[in-house]
Amino acid sequence: MSVASRTFTGALYRFVLRCSTRLHGTALLHSFIRKLAVVSCCVAGVMTAPVSLANVVYTYTGPNFIDIFDDPIPSDTYTTAMSVTGSFTVPGLIIATDPAGTLINPLSYSFTDGRNIITGNPVAGSVVENAFAFLTDSAGTILDWAIVVAFRHEDYSLAQAIQTTSTADLGQLQIADNFVVQGGDQAFVRHVATDSVWTTRVVPSIVPEPASLALVGLALAGLLFSRRRKNTHI
Repeated sequence: MSVASRTFTGALYRFVLRCSTRLHGTALLHSFIRKLAVVSCCVAGVMTAPVSLANVVYTYTGPNFIDIFDDPIPSDTYTTAMSVTGSFTVPGLIIATDPAGTLINPLSYSFTDGRNIITGNPVAGSVVENAFAFLTDSAGTILDWAIVVAFRHEDYSLAQAIQTTSTADLGQLQIADNFVVQGGDQAFVRHVATDSVWTTRVVPSIVPEPASLALVGLALAGLLFSRRRKNTHI
């Protein structure tokens, strides 16, 4: 709770105590509680503050594919105008200084190779798999990475995979029938880490401060008390 919130809450509490000792008439007391409830609702609506924790969105843009392999099945093809791009969200900046790399579990992700889009939300009858590993410096700058996201039908009739590492990107599509591969396409590019672009974006979260929650509770209590007193006179 901020200093301003604590100051306001303390002043409101002292104000209520003073007024409650001066209001002797029942009608005056009911009127005061109703007014206090309205004021509390209004103030609680604006007394919010951002929390210090926030999600971070990492976005990747890789170089265009160079090597293309297209099987007659399926009919569509990869092109040299396509590349691996995508993003994922984690609860905070990645700090992974272990030379062996660090596995992370993203909150969500979405990657494309120009033909296929793979996300962490599988549809009925499908399976998604992923692996995210990183090496960063002490400031969180990505030095090395290996990401694989895959999607397949439960009967393996269709399988897609997208991969990006600090040395190569890959897009792949495979068609099967009765678990026998009928055809598949693949696009590949070998590169160095500096050929790729990583960007980060902080997504702050806004939550009510404890003072706001206390005021909401005070407002609801006042309205409930007023309603109960009104019902007793019907």
